Amino acid sequence: MGFTGNIALEAAALGKALLAGAALGIYYDLFRILRRVFHFGYAMILAQDLFFWITGAVGIFFCSAVVYGGQLRIIFVCAALVGWGIYSATVGAVLMKVFDFVSGIIRRMLICFARKTIKPLLGKLRPAANRISAAVNRRKNNFLARLSKKGEKTEKSEKKPLELSKS
Repeated sequence: MGFTGNIALEAAALGKALLAGAALGIYYDLFRILRRVFHFGYAMILAQDLFFWITGAVGIFFCSAVVYGGQLRIIFVCAALVGWGIYSATVGAVLMKVFDFVSGIIRRMLICFARKTIKPLLGKLRPAANRISAAVNRRKNNFLARLSKKGEKTEKSEKKPLELSKS
């Protein structure tokens, strides 16, 4: 499908490509949010990026196929990348700053909650935990002492010469 000669159709296709790129940017922001909430290792980030690029490529392919009647056009892919760039530089940057701000507030609220509820509870449980720890240490020391006494007995019995009976 070549150039249709209809500027309005080509402009509409370009607009759809830009919107597809913005949708791709929103999709990537979901991964960015996950990475800010949960700290993943290098291998997991690599797997997420691979998943994103494969699913994003399939999405752009289907969008291009719908807009251009089953054909993949490089101009659509390039316009989608431009749309993603525009989204990321404008709306995406603002959304990530808002997310960071809101997540910071939520984090501070959770820390305040923990300080006011969990810390006093742990303070009340600490004496019981110390008693349990002391009891475990006493049992361990008693067990080790018994083992060392048994070891001494076996060493003494081994040092005695064996007497052979004369028959």
